[in-house]
Amino acid sequence: MFAVYCPEHDAEVLLSQRRVKRLVNVEPGVIAVELVCYDGQLLTVLTGARVTEASQAGAARDEAAA
Repeated sequence: MFAVYCPEHDAEVLLSQRRVKRLVNVEPGVIAVELVCYDGQLLTVLTGARVTEASQAGAARDEAAA
């Protein structure tokens, strides 16, 4: 399960692994998980050994601006 912020809902939503669209190995230690929210919004979560809270927040901000 993934708890992610959805700008369309203006709230955090809980998405199962069935909502994963794709995984992208961005660089060693950084994986982008693309999820589709129930409203169709495409959301990205960064995970991996080299991901910091700041980079996760940046990814969420970039996604909301798109």
